[in-house]
Amino acid sequence: MANETGTILSCSNPDCGCRLIIQTPCPHGETYICACGHELKSV
Repeated sequence: MANETGTILSCSNPDCGCRLIIQTPCPHGETYICACGHELKSV
């Protein structure tokens, strides 16, 4: 996954389907977690 501005993230839980876009990358790592508890992956 690219932890860069503009990267689109989608929840890895097939029942969720939410999507986010990174506006400012987190400086503390590349792991993003959805509110449902599953990892977010780049699209």
